Amino acid sequence: MKRMMWLAGACLLGGLMVAAMVSGLQGSAQAAEATASAVNPGAVVINEVAWMGTEASSNDEWIEFYNNTDSPIDIGNWSIYGADTGECLNFSDADGSTTTIIPAHDYLIYANHADDVRGSGGASIVDIWDATIGMNNTSPGQIILYDAPNCGGDAIDTVNQTTGDWFAGDAADRKTMERKNPTAPGTDGSNWATNDPSAARNGLDADGNPINGTPKAQNSCYQPPAADLVVAKTGPVTVTPGSLITYHLILSNTGTAVATGTLLTDTLPAGVDFIAQVGPF
Repeated sequence: MKRMMWLAGACLLGGLMVAAMVSGLQGSAQAAEATASAVNPGAVVINEVAWMGTEASSNDEWIEFYNNTDSPIDIGNWSIYGADTGECLNFSDADGSTTTIIPAHDYLIYANHADDVRGSGGASIVDIWDATIGMNNTSPGQIILYDAPNCGGDAIDTVNQTTGDWFAGDAADRKTMERKNPTAPGTDGSNWATNDPSAARNGLDADGNPINGTPKAQNSCYQPPAADLVVAKTGPVTVTPGSLITYHLILSNTGTAVATGTLLTDTLPAGVDFIAQVGPF
């Protein structure tokens, strides 16, 4: 998302420094309702993929979803392409579920079986289970989350590349593929990493072995969204002594987080006096 702010200033030849306080960069997050519709792409993302299964069984594959919004979202009537490689699966056709609602800024586990993923106390933390799940270890293609049945409607999130192997994960050590930034594209390989158990891991598999992943917990490689501010200045190349100069300062945020409390200063060259600035701030 790009946020842009304009400042206009009029100057005479003289000599001073101009400073402008930039505010109003806050943007309201678009909230999603707890329904299977009216959500924007990226509202729910595929946050972790255990395409290699667990130590208990290579068939015990699971996917973690994360809700990026401030409201719960129900995915009960949604569908997913590629959780069974090359096929579309409806969540409404799954073998069972305890819930299909993802709380705000929280997780949901979609697994092959009801007991594939357990908490530290041994109780299952799987929310939706479907024995049809089966992801190829090589040449898996993409996983695409849709907000309607039968892989219709809008694509809410897309993960991995169309050709080649998985961006991350380790089949030998059963280490999951984790998303670094849940607000950055899932098709960017640099936004994924293999779980680092020494940094973070969570949960137990069906046999009680520690999972080399972070189901329903912050990923070991998590990188919080950050603002990325860029300043551009436009104005005349030359000016006649005694004349007015009008120029613009453009402040853009090309990052994934809202920037607040930003201070922008602009130093005028020698021989220029500040007259006035025109803008909403």
